[in-house]
Amino acid sequence: MWSPKTGWAPAAEVLKENNLEKLDLGPKEGLALINGTQMVSSLGALAVYRAEKIAKQADVIAALTLDVLKGTTRAYDASK
Repeated sequence: MWSPKTGWAPAAEVLKENNLEKLDLGPKEGLALINGTQMVSSLGALAVYRAEKIAKQADVIAALTLDVLKGTTRAYDASK
């Protein structure tokens, strides 16, 4: 188990260092904790993938618009 205080260490040591006790789960409680995790993770991954695609499209659209309008890139240069 990992903790900011101890780094990687056995779970018993990490729990003791953080003044925590071991949690004993009853029937189906462990499943309830992880139920839906894969779905939420996949939706998050899909959102990141789509955001990256949209950001790339926005860059292309901005570049083409600037080119068509015969604009200047000096406005986007931080050194000037």
